[in-house]
Amino acid sequence: MSANTVIKRVAAAFVGAMILSASVPVSAVVQEDARADYYQRALELIDKKDYSGTVILLKNTLQADGRDLNARVELANTNLKMEDGVSVIG
Repeated sequence: MSANTVIKRVAAAFVGAMILSASVPVSAVVQEDARADYYQRALELIDKKDYSGTVILLKNTLQADGRDLNARVELANTNLKMEDGVSVIG
C-alpha cells in the first residue's frame, strides 16, 4: 500500500469521525429542546384543565428523557386529577 493511499484512508477516517462526533451533541440538544417544549406545553394544558392532552405531552417528555422527575410527578398528579389511580402506580 502506498503512502498516498494510507494518507487518504486516514484522512477519510478522520473526516468520518469528525462528522459523527459533531452530530451527537446536536441531536442531544434537539432532544433536550423537544423535552423542554413538551413539558412547557403540558404545564399550559394543566392550567386549562386539558388533562388528556397533558398526559400525552408528559409521556412525550418522558420519552425524550425518562429521568425527568418533574414530568413524572406531574404525570402522577394529572392521573390523580383524572381519577386514574391505576396509571399513577403503573
